[in-house]
Amino acid sequence: MHGKIVEIAHVRRLFGYRRVHDLLRPPFPGIHHKRVYQLYSQANLAVRKRKKVRRAVTERAPLQRATKVNEVWSMNFVSHSLAGGA
Repeated sequence: MHGKIVEIAHVRRLFGYRRVHDLLRPPFPGIHHKRVYQLYSQANLAVRKRKKVRRAVTERAPLQRATKVNEVWSMNFVSHSLAGGA
């Protein structure tokens, strides 16, 4: 079973021990997830943690007021739909 866990982990690199356990249940019906975790850890298998994408901090610009008629109609649309109760 240890070899099967390593084989699945190498084929499906993004699978952690829980998904490996799900794949092992049909051929090994009595397998427990804690045993799979133990064998997975002993084989030094792990899914790499993804790094968070840091976005550049920019200063927020205030919203521009409309200078012409019908320049910004979405606000008018929202106010009408809210006033109508829909």
